[in-house]
Amino acid sequence: EDIFNFTDDYIFDLEDEDGTEHFVASRIYYLEEIPQNIPGYGYDDKVHTIVVNVFNVKGRENLKIVIEDAQRNILSDNDGNFLPGNIPTFMNTYRADGSIQLSAVKILEGHALEENQFVFDLYENDELIDSAGNDEGLMTDENRYAGHVVFKAIPYTQDDVGTKIYVIKERDTNLPGYTYDASEFTVVVEITDNDDGSLESTIKSIEKKTDVAIIPVQSVEFTNIYTTDDVQVQINASKTLTGRTIENGQFSFVLDRITPDGDFIEKIGDVTNAGVIAQFPLLTFTQSDIGKSYFYKVTEE
Repeated sequence: EDIFNFTDDYIFDLEDEDGTEHFVASRIYYLEEIPQNIPGYGYDDKVHTIVVNVFNVKGRENLKIVIEDAQRNILSDNDGNFLPGNIPTFMNTYRADGSIQLSAVKILEGHALEENQFVFDLYENDELIDSAGNDEGLMTDENRYAGHVVFKAIPYTQDDVGTKIYVIKERDTNLPGYTYDASEFTVVVEITDNDDGSLESTIKSIEKKTDVAIIPVQSVEFTNIYTTDDVQVQINASKTLTGRTIENGQFSFVLDRITPDGDFIEKIGDVTNAGVIAQFPLLTFTQSDIGKSYFYKVTEE
């Protein structure tokens, strides 16, 4: 059944003038949107009340149809056509969001990598948007440690669809003994709308800029180097002699390096006393000895 089909067989009197109206019907309709639950879309819960009034007008070929709203405001012409600006409107919304979390790898050679030992800055359009420190490094090779740097997630909305460009730098905090990595990494991110309320962000390229070149790379990686001077240790022994005066060179002593259990590893040197003191050759330790323990034994021959 066509609910908008109206007919009327009323016969006007001969004395009725043209334009005389005969009321035919009045029907009330309710227009509302049926949500389809499509991800990302918001639906309009507004209900439009439509009052359709029908008249038979003498001298008029077709029925007069006037549409009103619930407040009796006229919305149409006399043929039931909505006037401009009066068409019932449903307003839908669409929202999509997403994010990306950029990260870097921190390499430190020559020293253990402590948590938050170094600081890294993330820029967008020359504006600093985040800073982060490294986590504690794991040894990947002798005297070489690697840790991660993770920045806060960057949120995106539909307005961000397109290309974003970020720059990651290491901040030189002037820690003594450390050489910093002055490289700058440019990360290009492409954001696309999946049309389901979600945005997808993809790293399209990474470029490493140094003093001499700009090269494409697969990841953001900063390498620092720690150097320190050698240190020397003097091991001495004291000799006590009872009953007479001790003479220079009268007694001999040996310095051996041993295991923690006391097993012999190597002979370091042998000396004689100079007065009551026996002074062994200097022991030199380098940067490669950091974190290690050495055991020694002094004996008299």
